[in-house]
Amino acid sequence: MSRLLFYLIVKPLSFLSLPVLYAVSDFVSFTIYFLIGFRKKVVLTNMRNAFPEKSEREIKRLARKFYRHFTDVIVERSGCSLCQKKNCFAGCG
Repeated sequence: MSRLLFYLIVKPLSFLSLPVLYAVSDFVSFTIYFLIGFRKKVVLTNMRNAFPEKSEREIKRLARKFYRHFTDVIVERSGCSLCQKKNCFAGCG
C-alpha cells in the first residue's frame, strides 16, 4: 500500500517545479479547510485559547494560514524528497 502511494503521489510530485507544487498545496489546503474540514474545530479552539485577544475574524484568518503552511510543508517535503540537492534549490525540476 505504501509503495502504491509512493508511485501514485510522491514520485510524480518530485517532477514538478516549486510554483506548481505551491498551486497543488493551495488546492489541497482549500480542500482540507473548506470542503473536508479536517480537525477544523480543534484548530479553531486551539487558536481561540492561544490568542484570546484576537477577534473571530482574525482567528479564522490564522487558521487558514495554518492550513496553507501545513500543506506547503507536506507538498514541499513530498515533492523534493527525490530531488538531487542542486535541483531542489532550482525548483525541483
